[in-house]
Amino acid sequence: MEDLMRMWPYLLLVAVIAIGSIIYNYHYLKNRQKDYLKKYPDAVKVYCKATNYVVANSSVTIILVDKETPTYFQEGMAKGAYVKPGKSKLTVRFDASRVGVFYKHVNTYVDPIEIDVDLQAGKTYELVFDKTSESFQILEKKEK
Repeated sequence: MEDLMRMWPYLLLVAVIAIGSIIYNYHYLKNRQKDYLKKYPDAVKVYCKATNYVVANSSVTIILVDKETPTYFQEGMAKGAYVKPGKSKLTVRFDASRVGVFYKHVNTYVDPIEIDVDLQAGKTYELVFDKTSESFQILEKKEK
């Protein structure tokens, strides 16, 4: 019990730093989004397809947009990046993990590759990975 009492200030410090970094990252992301949308008001949202199940999950990630770090967004559980309309080069990758029979987990990783996209302003897109053809596809996302 005495050891716990001595650790109390350190635990409090760790909690304050963790909460502070979460708040800082949230505001940094929001400010970066505002700046990008001021610069490119007709920017297109490209959602990254992700699945999360109990025994398996997979995700597509946009690493670079035109060889620059993208401006990301998050809406609920959906994530993605803003891209300028017109022709762009996206550097993307795919990761998947599932429970294995002989091993605890089986991981699949597709090395980052560059894909060319032609996006239209005012539309929303979703970047998906087709496992059968092992290729990335960009599909227009239908509004709900």
